Amino acid sequence: MAEYIYLNSRDELLRIDVPSIVYFEAEGNYTRIVLANGFEGLVCINLGKMEKLLSAKLQERAQRFARIGKRHIINLNYILQITPLKQTLILRDRDRKSVV
Repeated sequence: MAEYIYLNSRDELLRIDVPSIVYFEAEGNYTRIVLANGFEGLVCINLGKMEKLLSAKLQERAQRFARIGKRHIINLNYILQITPLKQTLILRDRDRKSVV
């Protein structure tokens, strides 16, 4: 069963497949969404509101996401490596790697 959320970018409505979300990143009053297929979109909502929206729309399924710091919400299913001493987190899907 497909699971989607609908978000407004500045000029269009985006249908986002929730399991493919790798992470969200704050950019001022906007939020960048990065998907496993390489798509990146910018939506007109700040990260705090995005966190509340995920909780409201996904309810208990929102637990797959975790807020880490002021700038990121990550999908826990994509964690590859955490290095506390270097304060790095590597997220991975197939051949893509994202360092947060």
